Amino acid sequence: MAKLNKSKVLKSVALVGGVAAVGAVSTNVAHADADAPQVATTQSASNQQSADAQIDQLNNQLQNQKASQASSDQAAIATETTKVNKTASDATAKENASYSDAVTKQKAANAKTLADAQAHITTPAQQQEQRQAAQKQFAKDQQKLNDSHQANLKQLKSKYDTQTAKINDQIKSHQTAAQKEQSQKVANATAKIDGEINDTQTNVNNLQEKVNQDQVDVTNAQSDVKKEQGKLTAAQDALKDAQKLADLKQQQATAQDALKKAQTELAAAQAAHKDSIKQLSALQDKVKEAQQQADLADQAYSTAQQNLQKAQATLQSQQAQLKALQERNVITVPAGYIDTWKEYLSQKKSTDYVLSKNDYPELWNKMSKLDKEAQELNVYHDNEAAKQVKVVLNANGTLSRDDIIKATQFAAQLINPLRKQLGIVPFSITNASIDIAQDVENGYRNDKWNMWTSAGHDTALLGKIANNWGVDNVSESWAGDISFSKPEWQQDDGLFVHYYDNLTLNDLYRGVYDALVSLLFEDAEQDYGHTTDILGLRTPNTERLGVGFDYGKGDKGWGQVNVGGFHFDSIADKTSQQLQNMANQGYIWKGIDPNSKANLPENIKEIAIPTDNIAQQISALQSQIAKSQTAVQNAQAKDNQAKSDNDQAKASLKTAQNNLNKAKADAQNSTLVKDQKAVDAAQQKVDQLTKQVEDLQSKVDTKTDTKQVLSDAQKALKQAQNKLDSAKQTYQKDTDALKAAQNKLTSLKATRDNDIKNLAGVSTGVDSPEVTKLKNQLKNVNDGYTAEVNKENADYQAKFKAAKEAYDSQIHDIDAKPTSVAELRKQLDAKLDQLKAYHEAKLAKIKSDAQAQINAYKRQLQAQHAKENQPILDKIAQIKAEEAATTAQNSHSNATTSVITGNSNSYSSKNGITVLLPSESGTMDNHVKVAPASEENAQQGKLPQTGSQSALAAIILGAASAMFGFGLAAKKQY
Repeated sequence: MAKLNKSKVLKSVALVGGVAAVGAVSTNVAHADADAPQVATTQSASNQQSADAQIDQLNNQLQNQKASQASSDQAAIATETTKVNKTASDATAKENASYSDAVTKQKAANAKTLADAQAHITTPAQQQEQRQAAQKQFAKDQQKLNDSHQANLKQLKSKYDTQTAKINDQIKSHQTAAQKEQSQKVANATAKIDGEINDTQTNVNNLQEKVNQDQVDVTNAQSDVKKEQGKLTAAQDALKDAQKLADLKQQQATAQDALKKAQTELAAAQAAHKDSIKQLSALQDKVKEAQQQADLADQAYSTAQQNLQKAQATLQSQQAQLKALQERNVITVPAGYIDTWKEYLSQKKSTDYVLSKNDYPELWNKMSKLDKEAQELNVYHDNEAAKQVKVVLNANGTLSRDDIIKATQFAAQLINPLRKQLGIVPFSITNASIDIAQDVENGYRNDKWNMWTSAGHDTALLGKIANNWGVDNVSESWAGDISFSKPEWQQDDGLFVHYYDNLTLNDLYRGVYDALVSLLFEDAEQDYGHTTDILGLRTPNTERLGVGFDYGKGDKGWGQVNVGGFHFDSIADKTSQQLQNMANQGYIWKGIDPNSKANLPENIKEIAIPTDNIAQQISALQSQIAKSQTAVQNAQAKDNQAKSDNDQAKASLKTAQNNLNKAKADAQNSTLVKDQKAVDAAQQKVDQLTKQVEDLQSKVDTKTDTKQVLSDAQKALKQAQNKLDSAKQTYQKDTDALKAAQNKLTSLKATRDNDIKNLAGVSTGVDSPEVTKLKNQLKNVNDGYTAEVNKENADYQAKFKAAKEAYDSQIHDIDAKPTSVAELRKQLDAKLDQLKAYHEAKLAKIKSDAQAQINAYKRQLQAQHAKENQPILDKIAQIKAEEAATTAQNSHSNATTSVITGNSNSYSSKNGITVLLPSESGTMDNHVKVAPASEENAQQGKLPQTGSQSALAAIILGAASAMFGFGLAAKKQY
């Protein structure tokens, strides 16, 4: 890209200024016609050159001045821009610092509020209680306000009634005497006017009765017309039927002749085609036989398909049952897992409780490898039925007793099959083991024990519970939970938050299952201490199991909040052979004491563990599936054979049918078939016409002259119509008379009161001075009462509005209170968002103000330069005007005076060229308009006259120069 230098830029500026000084000059130069008169050239050449020289000098001066202005403006604008930007930058820095400080303070306030969240959170129940209290108080205040308002209105009304009653009594006393005399006059006038009204009313009633009778007459006449019209229509139809019957009989005779001819031809053709009929019969027998074979084959194929579908459905059902059983939640162990633990049992010392890496390195390594396989095998499957059962934790974050039972039963179902394979007595469940599990979960909460951060189990609590229940110890394995709860990632805090809303039994089962998988197959780092406890590998005791759960609200651990876990607690049963042997050796064991709390009859009562023998069911189903698969294969083979037989039978049927169709086609092409069709068609035509004749014959009365009947019906209809027209005329006449009488009655009733007043000479109603004075007093009382009532109502409305606004504000404040930590955090975050929005708005305003200040400075420079350049422009315009005037004075040729004509809006040459002058905006259409001389006025522009005469002359000269190819435009070269 070429780089523009400074001189080229300045010349471009000067060029723009020069054009602006002259005005809008057409870029389409129009030359005069060849026969047009030439412009006079008597003006002195020296004077013209002098003027042009002055204009060129002024133009150069203007160009240099504008170039200088442009150069100085660039530096001035840059300086002003730097100054404005500095101010804006300082304001921005100040606003940023203020915003940063505000954010810091708000975050600190937010953190303080969150730290004491409970003090700022209102539960829905508390919100409802506060709303009800506010509503109750508002209703009480409103009732009090209403009572006061009604009491005030009642007092004002009582005062008003007393005052008005007194004044009205005085008015009545003054008016009684005058009313007696006037009443008699009114009574006499009323009797006369009402008598006239009654007479008119009687006339209206009589006319109404006559009109009613006229209406009856019209209705009867219309009925007669309708009846006669029906007779006429019937007569017309009868005449048409008689004519149609004659036509049909002629057609019937012709059709019978055609039938006889066709029958004769058919008899001749039948004798010649007896052999063809025998051949068709034989082919039809073959088709019938092939159809029977095809039907039998199709039935056999259908039966085979049904048997195959039935066998397939049975197999699919059994496979679905097997899949469902295989997906039942069980603990599956890889090959070698049970044998490895049996090997451990055979090697371990009686005092060993764990499979330590140091004591049993080979077994430990083997088991750690088996763990990885087991983790892949054991994945929880959702229980759709359990999804429908709600699980609601206690307020302290623990399971209810019923849910502890369900969790324990599910855990025992998962663990006991493994214990049986190891030869260990399966877990059982008693009321005591369930209650102990509940005591454990509640105790952990009471002690605020967070297993995620503590060094171990709450042994003091477990010992206390053991003593309370009279057992020697409570064994516990614990697993942290991430499956039962609903953890959600909180971006702001960088933590997982566990939620316990909308839980189901399926969630509880998942939590127990994943906890056991963790304790059984992810315990190598703990030397399988939890595994040996769960599987009963420590001592050969008979054990009772209880599974509980707890979480601490706000407890944190491992990047999580509201953490919790499952407690697998077990106690030894008094029937345990191990305990009995120890007791026989002289050891004292509380667990075998029949009087201990755990061994009391109500506590030792067992809770059943559901059993379903899944392995046996799977084995039985697999055996059934093998048989069903064989049945499907056999049914498929039979189906294939039946299909083949069916296809072959259908093919044989098709061949026989084709042979029959060919024979029929040959027969169809014979003369016999054609003759038979001709006979059938002729017979059908005869039958059709015969039926039409019979149907119509029953309708036509041949003894009656239908034409005479039609003539009589036409005459009767005309008489009935004349009678109807007469009845309508009478009805209209009486209706008009009734309307006139009704109008008179309406008028009399409307003017009755005025007529009575005029006849009785009723007074103008002007009150006596005493009554007038009293009525004025009464008006003042009314006005005063109205004003007082309005004031009371306004006061009431104002008080009510204030109370309602206060109540609404109170309810809004209650509803706005957060009901959870999440909602509180959201409200606090909104404050930061609001600060950010205010901050961004202030920054945007600083930026826009700076730009507006720079733009204003540019406009100031433009105005200043326009003022500086105006004297030069005025001088150029003056020289042009003087030059134009001199040219006009020196020109005496008719051709010269007729070259350019026009006014302040436009100018035209003799040959029809019209030039439009600039408008107030300094612009004009960028063309020279050419029009016939006769349409000159119609084509001229209608632009307003502006500027001085000298400026106008200069523009005219410039336009003329453009038209005729000379003048200023050619001198502007840069």
